[in-house]
Amino acid sequence: MWSFVKRIFAMFTLLAFVYPLVVFLDLVSPWEESRKILNASYSNQSAILMEYSSEDNSNSSYKLRTYLLLPLNETIRIFQKGEEPVEVEIIENITSKLVMINVVLIALFVFIGLPIFRDWFAGKLK
Repeated sequence: MWSFVKRIFAMFTLLAFVYPLVVFLDLVSPWEESRKILNASYSNQSAILMEYSSEDNSNSSYKLRTYLLLPLNETIRIFQKGEEPVEVEIIENITSKLVMINVVLIALFVFIGLPIFRDWFAGKLK
């Protein structure tokens, strides 16, 4: 039973790698509307994707991207509902919260998850 809990917890620590995947997703599959807005209004800023969400089905659709603008250190949300025009809003800066969450997850992975994975793959965890 204890080894099962350890394995589940080790899998949980892999969440530390979700945020880098979100950033990578924006690099390989950018939303053209958000890129146009960023290039037109914030061309002198570096935009880092912080949040990604979209849904496209027969009933409704929406796209949402939240970017951190550097060196301005401002967070903007670009979203579109259905066929409505794209909207931009400045939101509360969520950078420190996301960084702290990622630091905690990476620490959990390094200090707890990694040793469990090492024992698991070495056959010591039964």
